[in-house]
Amino acid sequence: MPPWRFLILLPLTGLVCGVGGYYFGSLAGNTSYADLFGTFVGASYVDAALHADRDVSDLNLLRGGDVSGAVAALERDLDGNLEALADYHEKLPREARRSSVYELLARIRPYRSAHPSDLAPGPKRDAILRALALAPDSPASRQ
Repeated sequence: MPPWRFLILLPLTGLVCGVGGYYFGSLAGNTSYADLFGTFVGASYVDAALHADRDVSDLNLLRGGDVSGAVAALERDLDGNLEALADYHEKLPREARRSSVYELLARIRPYRSAHPSDLAPGPKRDAILRALALAPDSPASRQ
């Protein structure tokens, strides 16, 4: 093969391989993003199903006349949700926080003041109190 053909063939081969690699790499990348998105969407459906199941359990207690059992179950759910909110400021930067979280906490505080959690003093109760104290300008607590 004459040397000038080699000089043409080498860059052409590199170009074809580069385009092919880019194409197949982008396909693989898009597939992984699609899988990741599907996982998050799927998790939200599982979460919705779990909430619906819990609602049915509470409704069955109420319809069966066990009001105190239903209230106890709802209180446990409230405590669990507040505990999950306790690290809101640690997990999200200020610019990503939503005002609706603080508005909803403002609606929850009077209920929790009138009906305090029956949890014993300890980390879970402390987390609930941290969540109830959250405000847009409150600093992140470092426990």
